[in-house]
Amino acid sequence: MNKKKKAVVTAMFLIVIGLVIGLGALAAVGFDFGRLGSVNRTANTYDISGEFTDISVIGDIEDISFVKSEDGSCRMECYESEDEIHTARVENGTLTIEQTSQRKWRFFDFTLFSKGPYITVYLPGEAYSALNIDTDTGDVSIPAVFTFVSIDIEVTTGDVTCNADAIGAVSISASTGDVSRAVSGADTLSISTSTGSIDVSDTSANSVTLKASTGSIKVLNTACTGDMEINESTGRSTLEDVTCANLSSKGSTGGITLKNVVISGTLDISRSTGSVRLEKCDAGEIYIKTDTGSVKGSLLSEKVFIARSDTGSIHVPDTITGGRCEVTTDTGSIKLELVSDE
Repeated sequence: MNKKKKAVVTAMFLIVIGLVIGLGALAAVGFDFGRLGSVNRTANTYDISGEFTDISVIGDIEDISFVKSEDGSCRMECYESEDEIHTARVENGTLTIEQTSQRKWRFFDFTLFSKGPYITVYLPGEAYSALNIDTDTGDVSIPAVFTFVSIDIEVTTGDVTCNADAIGAVSISASTGDVSRAVSGADTLSISTSTGSIDVSDTSANSVTLKASTGSIKVLNTACTGDMEINESTGRSTLEDVTCANLSSKGSTGGITLKNVVISGTLDISRSTGSVRLEKCDAGEIYIKTDTGSVKGSLLSEKVFIARSDTGSIHVPDTITGGRCEVTTDTGSIKLELVSDE
């Protein structure tokens, strides 16, 4: 047997031995993958006393969630290790939750073998003033039972599900995480992500600003009394059953689809290679510009159409009343028609 064959046989033998050892280790823990992690975490409960209106949470890798307390008490439940100890204190009307111990880095913290830490806050009331959350890789979840004056959430790679109502400003920032927002109202709603997606539904606000880089943006059943701004780079935007005063949307390669979108003022859309689709939409004035993307769809009322395309075909209604509808493309085609809203 030559050296090459000996090396292959030896490698296969070592692989078999490794599999046998691995199966033996799994059998020893009853095939519970969570017990293979390097972190020994336990569930600890901390009672919280004192009156507060504001809530501040400073997290690390923990998942953070809020629950309405059934017995009227205020407490915090943490799944944590000895170097992930959290504290909760009430000072000057603010409940502050944070990790106080020095956390050690472990490889298995970032594998499927370890159950990650979490913080669950049980709140006795339903209405509070300011909510501020700042965390890195943990997910954030806030149910619809709560109401805040303002909400400010900033995460790095975690997902955010924020369904709590707000009277004032709502600001949510997630770098690589997804953001979901379904709530009745807010003064201003601002959501930004990089690679994550944005999903807004059943929402009302005075102004809405949504920004994403590669993630998609979806807005459903939303009423905005003021301006709405939708900006994304390569992701696609979808708006359905939306009303607002003015709508502005800019993007690069991502397209945009509007269905049953009615705007009292100006609709302004700009795209590079992305296409624009309109289905039963309307606005006081419409301005659409694309480079290689096409513009197609239907409008609810007559317009004064001004359509230009360098190489693409153009088909628009021959009407001379209504607001201005200016559509410009380079190589994309333009095809618009008038339909009834029934």
